[in-house]
Amino acid sequence: MDRIRKFRLVSVRDADLDRTLLQTCPVAWRQLGCCYETGRGVGQDLEKAAILYSQAAVEGDEVAQYNLGQLYFHGRGVKKDMEKAVYWYQESATAGYASAQNMLGNCFYNGWGIKKDWGMAVKFFQMAAEQGDTDKSTLECVINMAGDHKRLGTGSDAILKKYSFSCSDLARISKVEKY
Repeated sequence: MDRIRKFRLVSVRDADLDRTLLQTCPVAWRQLGCCYETGRGVGQDLEKAAILYSQAAVEGDEVAQYNLGQLYFHGRGVKKDMEKAVYWYQESATAGYASAQNMLGNCFYNGWGIKKDWGMAVKFFQMAAEQGDTDKSTLECVINMAGDHKRLGTGSDAILKKYSFSCSDLARISKVEKY
């Protein structure tokens, strides 16, 4: 425990960084990847961040999987590849990471890197909502789906119930500035 606590507190520049921990701990790879992605404590290097996230992602770290998906989605440190982004979002979402579930819902809703599928969008938005992760883009998708009866073949009340979004959620989104 002391080794882990020490790792969380040290700067990447500290010479005392426990190399053994870094070599065997996916969380350490992800955290170091975050340092390289943001330039915190080291020079920003998105390619190194991608390599470190990839190492942690392959070992099952759901946050690293999401972060790697984000790099592929935006083409930061790697070639932009929406299919790879969706793959990593799916891995992370399956592990229960709410931000990945939300992002995957957006991918299914918009057809980003995967065939549009509003049923799957509903599934992943619902999973994220059950964990309290409902952001502006999710609610906008819900509003658009609820208003599009022809594509859905159902009424807006049924869609909102399926999502577990309340009228207060819709009121909140209507007050938020547009992008």
